[in-house]
Amino acid sequence: MRNRKNIILLIMSFCLLLYGCSAREESAMEAWVKTADLSAEETAKGLYEKALDEDVLQIYTVSGRIYDVAESFQKKYPGLLVEVTYLRSEELTAQVVENAESGEYGCDLLFITNGDGSLTENLIPKGLAYKYVPFDMADKISIDGNEAYLSVLLEAALLNYNDDYYSEPPITNWWELIDLKWKGKVYITDPSRSMISYTLFSMMDEHSEEMCQAYTDYFGEEYIGEEAVTRYFIRKLIENDLQIVNDSDDIANAIAAPGTQSDAVGILNASKMRLREQGYPLLSCYDLEPFAGVINPANIMIAGGAKNINSAKLFIRFIMGEADGTGEGYVPFLSEGAWSARTDVAGVASVRLSDISAIYTDEKYSCEYRQEFLDFWNELLKENMTP
Repeated sequence: MRNRKNIILLIMSFCLLLYGCSAREESAMEAWVKTADLSAEETAKGLYEKALDEDVLQIYTVSGRIYDVAESFQKKYPGLLVEVTYLRSEELTAQVVENAESGEYGCDLLFITNGDGSLTENLIPKGLAYKYVPFDMADKISIDGNEAYLSVLLEAALLNYNDDYYSEPPITNWWELIDLKWKGKVYITDPSRSMISYTLFSMMDEHSEEMCQAYTDYFGEEYIGEEAVTRYFIRKLIENDLQIVNDSDDIANAIAAPGTQSDAVGILNASKMRLREQGYPLLSCYDLEPFAGVINPANIMIAGGAKNINSAKLFIRFIMGEADGTGEGYVPFLSEGAWSARTDVAGVASVRLSDISAIYTDEKYSCEYRQEFLDFWNELLKENMTP
């Protein structure tokens, strides 16, 4: 009987030990979540008072517009400082993961798209990104993208052209771009580094039947190639001297620099049409077969372990335009080619998002397809390298 009691006590002690280890492993982030109190109903005034006792707000962003927002935020809230770090999407995700693994939570806010599923398939499940929606605007935010994150605006990756050269969209079907007349005249950002072009290609792959139908519509015959139809499309683009550049500004300058009448086209976020105010004759194609492009919400999330939580909450209020949506922090995102994520803010885009033949990115598919695409893309580039 004594042995049996000893065994029971030993088992109970072991269970308590396991529970204690589990609790210790989770306690740091659980304590942070409790302290962060992301469901609290807090005013801008109350957050500002508490934020004055915090350090410099650290923001990782995939958009340069955050620099403008940060500048106006500091003017509105004297005494608060913001440091913005620009990173490409994959670099941002990797840096956040590295911060967590090292125990150095050096970031407070993430301004990130989710075209490759990095947010919903990686950061959120690992407790490295948290959604915070100010209580007085919670019923005014669109969740057409994904309810797991807070969207600031909706962007669409579309084909863009110079409307000083073309009086109307130069193509109506993506397959036209493999024609010799477009040799060397199609620009994209490197899809191994840019979500703009990658998400478009990933959705073409998911919608392969529609790509096949578009092929039939253009060529008058069925696609019977040996490889997947989207791979064939990308291969033919490469063979047609596809221009692969570093970033979107390079494309905007190549196809629509002020004073030019270029006949080239390029894949860009339609929000780049804001450059029209600077003299760029840039316009997007809104209706192509099988679809014009893909919609990718731009989102803002609080980083897990954020040290400056009150400043982070206040910045989110600011960037979302405060309770009524009229605040100056939202202004940089209300431009031609960008659509408000707030249901109570119409924005200034001349074309409604619902009138564009664009589709939302399937983030889960895009995430699962990523490595397969990269392997194909890198091999394709090797095959087409000039000796």
